[in-house]
This record gives sequence, structure tokens and C-alpha cells, in this order.
Amino acid sequence: MPFLNIKNMRYKTSLPFFIFGIFLLGNIENSNAQFLEKLKDKASKTITETVDKVSSKKNKTNKSQKPNPKKKSKENKQAPTKDNIPIKKQSQDIDDSDVFIYKSPSKDFKDLHLQKYKDLPRFGACNFYMKNKTSPLLTADLSRKRNMLTVGYTGFRKLGLMNILNEYFKFLDKESLTPKPQRDYTEKEVESYNAQRLIKDIARGLASDEIKRKYFCKDPTQKRCADNSNKWGGYNSDDFTENEKYVDFVKKYLTELSNWSSQFFKDGTETVYLTNNVKFENNNYDFDKNGYWVALPIRNTFFPHNYTSTEETYFYTFLPKTPYGNNLLNKMNQVKYVKGEVLLKISPEKAEVLVNKNLSDLYMVSKVKIVYNERNTSSPSYHTVSYTYHFESPILEIYEDAALGQKVGEISLEDLIYK
Repeated sequence: MPFLNIKNMRYKTSLPFFIFGIFLLGNIENSNAQFLEKLKDKASKTITETVDKVSSKKNKTNKSQKPNPKKKSKENKQAPTKDNIPIKKQSQDIDDSDVFIYKSPSKDFKDLHLQKYKDLPRFGACNFYMKNKTSPLLTADLSRKRNMLTVGYTGFRKLGLMNILNEYFKFLDKESLTPKPQRDYTEKEVESYNAQRLIKDIARGLASDEIKRKYFCKDPTQKRCADNSNKWGGYNSDDFTENEKYVDFVKKYLTELSNWSSQFFKDGTETVYLTNNVKFENNNYDFDKNGYWVALPIRNTFFPHNYTSTEETYFYTFLPKTPYGNNLLNKMNQVKYVKGEVLLKISPEKAEVLVNKNLSDLYMVSKVKIVYNERNTSSPSYHTVSYTYHFESPILEIYEDAALGQKVGEISLEDLIYK
């Protein structure tokens, strides 16, 4: 009997907290409740019932599923590892299914790995493989893949510059390092200096670890010095050694690198896929238009978010080459449409799904062509290069994930609805 009294006391004590919890939860979710209710009212009852049936069927299936004995026995053969995550072999631990690879001309230089989309390099807002419960990569593998992509984007930019600025190499001094141009300088000295600096950047960024130690370490047996030294021959090397290392590298590798660079910006252009982050405010659904308003990627405040910072911004200047591109630019030059917001049509039921996922960003993918524009020679010791870009396809695809696997919808630049 005393036991029953204690039990009753527990129920009486817990009841106020339980009621308070329900009240608090109701307040937290109240902000989205009205919006979701509107979406539900807008959606077709038939579609809603269909979704419920599918969901119910899926739940029943999941409950009734029994473990497959064969599959279980097969999994048991795999050796257990830390956190029950199988560690793949070294040759298989990097998933390159979303990677575009430029093969290097020899083992002395690293391959270039860039993210890809539909078999073309992907630029802009990349997938940074943020680790989550569904990620197949361990932390070490994730770090290695990020490092590979950092090398890849840096190499792409530098080799592209080497081809674009190929005229510099006509004046390259292959026998001696050209001093930094001062007050009195000739055009040949300026171009030789800039070409030599570009060669060093490529050597430090793309050469294998062994080659970097050979040319950028005072003691090639030191494994880390090549990562930090920005001087031929390593830190504190004398002028003779510095010049000797440069001359030797140019003699062995200049032709090879020049041939490799010819693959990039062959005619001064590169066709790629550009990915933009699109801010997504899930409670701003337009019930009259059945969609969300999103901004197009043609404002010059847009900068790429690749794995490495860029000296040259590929997507700073939008310069259209098609009728729909020109119409778009003309429209957005008007004050009324300066924000460049257009309608992304989404049905109410699909909008409800997105709202429940609490997304903060969507990803807009467009096929564009980067075009070399000009080089700025205002600084003799540091020439910069500018580019323009334009759309190669009128179709913009919208995804809800950085991996570009969950498609939300499309926007056609030939049939835009402006806000």
C-alpha cells in the first residue's frame, strides 16, 4: 500500500511539468503553424491522402522487415573498427564520383582534382563535405579529399594563367632570376619577372613532395620545409643556390608544364558549372504565385566560394552573349528589378516538405562560360587578370543540398517572372 501512495505522488508531481512542456512546445512551433496550415489548405486533398498512404505503407514495411541472415553473416566477416565505421583500403577510401580529374604529365606533379557536375568542372559554392551521420568518409579521408581539391583549384587557376599569359614566356630569362622591377625597367624584365613568379607558384603548388623538397629545401631530407619555404633552395639559401635551383627546374620542367597549361583556357575560355547559394526563407511562400522569390547570380557582388581564395575572380562581371542574357541584364538595370528576384515555382505540398526540413540555403546551378578579358599592368611587379562570364544554357537548376542530389525545381531564363 505505501508503494502505491508513492507512485501516485510521482504522477501528481510530474503532471504540472508535463502540462508546462506541452505549453512551451506549442509556443515554439506556433510561428510556423499558421504558415504550414496555409500550405496544407492550399494543397490538394487527393495528393495529401496519397502521401499519407505511402508514408503509412512505408512504416508498416519498416516494422515488418526482418534481418536478412545472408546479409548479416556477410557483414560479420568484416573486421570491426572504431565507432563501428569500416575503414576502407587506402586505394578506395576517397570517393571520386563527383570529381573531375586533370591528369598530370608525369609523376613529378600532382593530378588536379576539381568537383564536377555533369562531367564539367564545378565552381562557385562547392560541396565542403561537412561530416554528418550519412557521410561515408572518415575524418582523415575527408581532410585528404579537401586537400586534393585545394590543390586542384589552385592548379587550375595557375595553369590557366600560364596559358593566357604565354607571351610572357617569350621573354623568360632561363639562365638567371630577374630582379623585381623598380623605377627603371623594360617590358622584357617585367614579363620575365612575372613569368618566373608564376613558375615558382606552380612548382610549389603542384610538384610532388619529393620534387618540392629537392627545389625548396636546403636539406631535401626534411619533409616539412618545402611546405613553408617560398624561396628556391629553401630558407637562407645564398643567391647562387637560389639561381641554380631555378635554372635546373626550368631546364627540366618548363616544356612539360607549358604543354600541360595548353589544356586550360585553350581559346581564352572555359565552360563550367557555377553553383550559387540562394537564401531560402521558408515562411515567405507566395500563395498567389505558387512559389518562392530567389535572386539570380548576375550581380557583381558575387564571389566564388571554392577551396582556395582567388586572385582572379572568374564571376565578377556578367557580360551576356545570348538574347535571353541581354534581356535579363537590361531588365535588372532597371531600378525596379535591381535585386534580380524571380519566381521559383513550387507546389504548396512540395513547399510544405521544404519547410519541415528547416533549410536555410538552396543551391542554384547554371552552365556558364568564363572568358578571359584583360590583364591589368598598372603594377609592374604584379599583373592581375580579369574575366567575364555568360550563361551557356537558359535552364537554372535548384537543389536543396550541396551535393546536388535533391532537386527542387528549375528556372528558365527565357520565361522569367520578376518580383
